[in-house]
Amino acid sequence: MKSYKQSAFFPLLLIGLLQITMLAALFLSSIGYAATPQPPTAQASPDLATALSALVAQADMVVRAQVVQSTSHWNSNRTQIETEHKLVVRYTLVGESKPDLLVRTDGGFLPAEDIGMRSSHTPSFAPGEEVLVFLQKAATSYRVVQDEAGKFAVFNAEAVSAYYRSHLALDQVATTIQAAAHRQGKRATLPVDWRTYEATVSPRLVNPAQQPMADPKWPGATPKIKVKVNLNSSHIGDQGGTAEEFLAAIQNVLRTWSVVAEAEFTLLYDGPTSSTTTGFNSANEIIFMAQGTNSPLGKAMVWYTSNGAILEADVWINEDYQIDATDDPMTNEIDLESIVLHEVGHWLPLGHVNVPAAVMYAVLGAGIRKRVLSSEDIAGIAALYPCAAVPCIDPAYTDSNTPTPTMTATGSITNTATETSTPTITPTIDPSAPTGTPTATPTESVTPTPTIIPSAVTPSPPSNVFLPLVTK
Repeated sequence: MKSYKQSAFFPLLLIGLLQITMLAALFLSSIGYAATPQPPTAQASPDLATALSALVAQADMVVRAQVVQSTSHWNSNRTQIETEHKLVVRYTLVGESKPDLLVRTDGGFLPAEDIGMRSSHTPSFAPGEEVLVFLQKAATSYRVVQDEAGKFAVFNAEAVSAYYRSHLALDQVATTIQAAAHRQGKRATLPVDWRTYEATVSPRLVNPAQQPMADPKWPGATPKIKVKVNLNSSHIGDQGGTAEEFLAAIQNVLRTWSVVAEAEFTLLYDGPTSSTTTGFNSANEIIFMAQGTNSPLGKAMVWYTSNGAILEADVWINEDYQIDATDDPMTNEIDLESIVLHEVGHWLPLGHVNVPAAVMYAVLGAGIRKRVLSSEDIAGIAALYPCAAVPCIDPAYTDSNTPTPTMTATGSITNTATETSTPTITPTIDPSAPTGTPTATPTESVTPTPTIIPSAVTPSPPSNVFLPLVTK
């Protein structure tokens, strides 16, 4: 039996319940996307105030801006593609005022090399888009706080969140942000005439640039994807489980996706890898990396060509969270099999579904096991890789090798909107696939029916967990 750390339990449980209540209320009370905005409410609810306050706490700056340019390039060691978005600041809500700034996101597309990279739970930006963003300073640029959770599109005086699948009156959001900044002793610089200024902004939808690629999928009539694993987790050997249990959890994930009878698609374990960082290297890898508690619990990256052929996929699991592979996660631990099952779903690539019981739901709570695919998960993979004659199961998984999962998700499922210092919840946002030129960046458009994508475990106060996703 695993030893239990009493000191971490009660504060974690309290914060977890608080976040669960907050996000559940926020999701239940949020207004659905509509072409005609609903009238604003009189004041922010306590739950909204809590969610925005958590974003403010991690932000060096909160600005209302317009995206004017997006340029993709390799990072310094050519291991992944990044995109720099130039934003012209309309006005500043929190922090030092600047006329313009650069925001860097993971992923992008390089037309000259015909290669792109999608990164789960990464916010998307489209040239011409009006946005409200929470930013953290990072070297010569900024990063969005809590990935997609920290980016709102602004349309018709509303703050539209693909992460929360909601839109809220900008007046309500701005007022709440200012109140949180004052409470936290941060500089609040919202100009007194900002409402007048917003009235002059053209209320229009943003039409993203033409996507320079088809929706990606693994090529071939019967794709068989080989996956390598590095068991380099520091949690192996302690109460998180043995190396054998860690590997078994990951192999179970490959098996679970592969035995969907209606889908012609197989994932096969291909032995160990020595890689300790993700990057384009012609191998599909699952590794463990310390990413800090302000980063997601996990992240999936998909590499593709302009004709929609996936070339490679990687997943990293964040070592800075408590990970468990013993089949008995405690309330401050993330179930490894559940995390990897969700992230590998983004490899296919599936997006999030709005069904709490589904593996591809954007939220996973600490201590919860979710290892059985729902009808929505199965329908998604079957649509991408249809089976001509059911069942389509590779011989590697037939007979005694075929899993018959009976475990259902345990614990309470909730909606949380950020990364936590212990498990948090994941949501999904469309990864942007900007071009190498400063004007063509495919990204999420603000439409009446937005799509949420990458999920990720986002840390804030310890408790729930995010899972990253790549949307289709």
